[in-house]
Amino acid sequence: MNHATGSSKLQQRGLSFFLIGVLSVTILSLLSACKEEVVELSVFHTNDLHYQLHPIKSDAFGLGGVSRLSGLLKEKRAALTHPSVTLDAGDWSEGAWYYNLDAGEGMLRIFKEMGTDAVVVGNHDYLSRPDTLWATIRNAEVEGKVAALGANFDLSAYDKPEEFRKYIQSSVILERSGLKVGVIGLSTFDYVFSFWLDPVKTQEPIEAAQKEADRLRPQVDVLLVLSHNSFSVNEQIARAVSGIDAVISGHSHFKAIRPSLIENAGRKIPVVETGNWGRFLGELKLEVNRTQKSVTFKGYELTPVDSRAPADPEVDALVADLDRRLEEVAGEDFRTQVSATEVALTHDDSREANLGDIATKAYRHAVPGTVAAIETLALTGIKVKAGPLTVQDLHDVMPHIYDFEGTRKEWTIKVWNARGADLGLFINLITLTNTLALDRTGFFAHDGIEVVYEPKTDANPVAKIKEIRVGGEILDVAKRYPVAILDGTLMALRIASEKFYLGVDFSQLQETGIEGPQAVIQYGKSIPLFTEANLRAGARTFTTIADPAVHHYGIREAIGVDGESQGIEVDVTNLGLAQTKSVKLTCLLGKANDALVHGTSDQEYELLGETELTGLRSLETQKWIFPWKRWVGRPEGIQPVKCRVESSVDGYPGNSEAETVLRLAP
Repeated sequence: MNHATGSSKLQQRGLSFFLIGVLSVTILSLLSACKEEVVELSVFHTNDLHYQLHPIKSDAFGLGGVSRLSGLLKEKRAALTHPSVTLDAGDWSEGAWYYNLDAGEGMLRIFKEMGTDAVVVGNHDYLSRPDTLWATIRNAEVEGKVAALGANFDLSAYDKPEEFRKYIQSSVILERSGLKVGVIGLSTFDYVFSFWLDPVKTQEPIEAAQKEADRLRPQVDVLLVLSHNSFSVNEQIARAVSGIDAVISGHSHFKAIRPSLIENAGRKIPVVETGNWGRFLGELKLEVNRTQKSVTFKGYELTPVDSRAPADPEVDALVADLDRRLEEVAGEDFRTQVSATEVALTHDDSREANLGDIATKAYRHAVPGTVAAIETLALTGIKVKAGPLTVQDLHDVMPHIYDFEGTRKEWTIKVWNARGADLGLFINLITLTNTLALDRTGFFAHDGIEVVYEPKTDANPVAKIKEIRVGGEILDVAKRYPVAILDGTLMALRIASEKFYLGVDFSQLQETGIEGPQAVIQYGKSIPLFTEANLRAGARTFTTIADPAVHHYGIREAIGVDGESQGIEVDVTNLGLAQTKSVKLTCLLGKANDALVHGTSDQEYELLGETELTGLRSLETQKWIFPWKRWVGRPEGIQPVKCRVESSVDGYPGNSEAETVLRLAP
């Protein structure tokens, strides 16, 4: 063997091993350098709290309360091993009596204690007008803790733009564990509310969002839009604005138990919303790939804020102070029972809106000599469950549009000496545009006015007013009628008259100085028990044909003489002037004790029973009991029930279905 040759081969082999080793180390180093950095981010969110501080009395499941909400938030944050941000999608102020104290300062301080990072300005937040809006945020002393946002404000005609922008930014960048999260705020773009901001204007949100997204995207890892516009508009924003990763929605009071995933340039952009009044807490989970600079939807959870949530002592103290201040303003304990109602009070569209009945009767009670009162039901306030009525319940029947910069009052009652022709015009317009019974549309309530109309049918394509009575007499178009009306409805009628060139005469108006909510309180104190009979007296709309109807207050648990539950009892009433033909009544049971699916498309129903009722005379009510199914047994706890009527002749389909929630004892 040639030793020189053998030595050379060994050297070559050694060099090869060395090169392989170096290459391996290099590859491993490169692989290590290329290891992707992926971080999870939780986005906790709320919307439309409307200064509701306590658990919601009218909520069947007893949900809500800011102390519980804060306790739940802190509990969830503490359990995380990754960063989070907390956002509110607007309407955090007007909506409860507390608003009159400070235009929302107290709610902002509660957000600070909750650890909320940013809020957007909603339409109910700017009802206090621009000067009061930014001053409220300043006075709350939350700067650096809670960012108030709104990118789509036009300040060109406003004389204090610097002060406004100091406290209401277009966007904010939040830093969490090295992660930069950009948040763009978009306020409500809506003609109906825009004049409250004058001379500030809200701009179209998509253009404003895109401009801010183009500026922020290079600076952040995650870019969120916090928008107080309708859910459908927020879906459009998710579809149209490039560079954003999610839209946190408010304004529609829509409870989305899962995100709406919107296609945008090959990506799925989640749009989420939690309902209203702090009854649910949302948690959107995003996966952030910092290496690839990408963000993807990972998951979502909507959690009921119920009695299982721990209270937050710090928030409890803030709420107690606001309660004390409100009691001073009210001049009495606002939690004192002063009346009661045997039926739930609501303002739902396409239902008998008895909140409107209380309001209009209260206005006439406060202003003797008025022959009628009218109200826009969209402007009435909270729902109230059957049972005791407190001072606060009655006050919150009406909205809380408090004039912080002028009268220091809520909306007041005016006496409009209206021409009969103008009253007839509005009633006809509402009938023609809605083709629905006027006082059950969620649009218009009245007292002292009775209407008979011929509804829209296949044979009659346009609804027609047949008779209007005011104060019990046939409407005289040449006569004037003293009508009690609140500021909000008067404003709406004026806008309608101007926009459609109706020429309505508002020249004869008298200011009473009586605040609408105070009128409701005083009226409530004069009525020991509200019933459907005394609420509906003097405020009826009739169809010329049969109108079989079922209402939420006409569905109840049937209790036998032995005290045992027998099933569900249902009232069916004919609200038309002609007798009904055969009416089919059907009742269904929803999933019991499930706050999450209640009121959503995920609620599933099973048949409890159905029957045929004989002809009902005009204004006649028939009762029917559906017994519990033997093979299912009697449910317990919180039970949704839905009932509907079907007939070949139905003057108003809007009252043909009703839903309620019954609390069934074990």
